[in-house]
Amino acid sequence: MTESGWYGQDTTYTSFSIPYFSHGYSVGGTSKDFVYNPGLKDRPAIRMTENSEQNEIYRKSYNDTTLYKRIKGDWYIRLSHDN
Repeated sequence: MTESGWYGQDTTYTSFSIPYFSHGYSVGGTSKDFVYNPGLKDRPAIRMTENSEQNEIYRKSYNDTTLYKRIKGDWYIRLSHDN
């Protein structure tokens, strides 16, 4: 008789987002989402902030912005702003 269960590592990559703020029009606006993504920390091209307030960063540059801030573990807040 064999013992049932999982053997090896889980090969399923899971990432999802939960929107919690959206303001603007179809041609531009601002949104914030809770994001769960275990691979995000390994992507050097992703713009992240640890100590700064996201809203202040995009207001200073006032450009199209996608910015992540780590909450805990693999959870982030993503701010997206399009002019």
